[in-house]
Amino acid sequence: MRGKPEHGEWIMAKNMGPGQKSAVRSAAGKMAAIWMALEAAVRQRGGNDDAILQLDSEGAQSLLEKIAELLVAKVAVPIVNVAYQAVLTWVIAVCRFVSYVDPNITAANFQLQLGDLTLKEVIVVAIDKAMSTADVLQHLDNQGLRPATLLELLYWWLTNPNKHANCLVVALGQVWRGGVPYVYGRGVCRELSLCAVASGWGQVCSFAAVRK
Repeated sequence: MRGKPEHGEWIMAKNMGPGQKSAVRSAAGKMAAIWMALEAAVRQRGGNDDAILQLDSEGAQSLLEKIAELLVAKVAVPIVNVAYQAVLTWVIAVCRFVSYVDPNITAANFQLQLGDLTLKEVIVVAIDKAMSTADVLQHLDNQGLRPATLLELLYWWLTNPNKHANCLVVALGQVWRGGVPYVYGRGVCRELSLCAVASGWGQVCSFAAVRK
């Protein structure tokens, strides 16, 4: 713990206006929240006080530099995808697609989207005639809907186990090399795979969507 503030610090604090003091308090609060989140993450991974106090040791500079590197744009996305891959693998396992899972459905190919982790209602929209992808997207838009992402599709699957025995639901919200994810259930078949977004869609297809 530090002792009393130095004389210069007292003068600087005394000369601050209300807005400046508020900004300092806000920044201090954010730093405290970041530190608490980091400490919690370390402990969740089996770390102890010694692991946490590395950031306050003489050799902390190299560790801080590594953290800084993770925050810059050049490496931030791959690191996020590594963490998300673990989450996605776990979610797919919980979904129990016993028949087939397309190996191309990975975090690298279907990256985490803004809002993916927010709980929301996922609606399944059926079509009563053959439609192109453009027509389906327009059909959803007319209802104030947007196509679901992969994770939103999996959320629908997890929360609707009574519909697994007879469904073919597509998520048009993410595309990888012309393929979009779909879940398929028929009898004991349970499948997560990709189909060509350029192909037309028949009446057997439904589409996962969320409100805009």
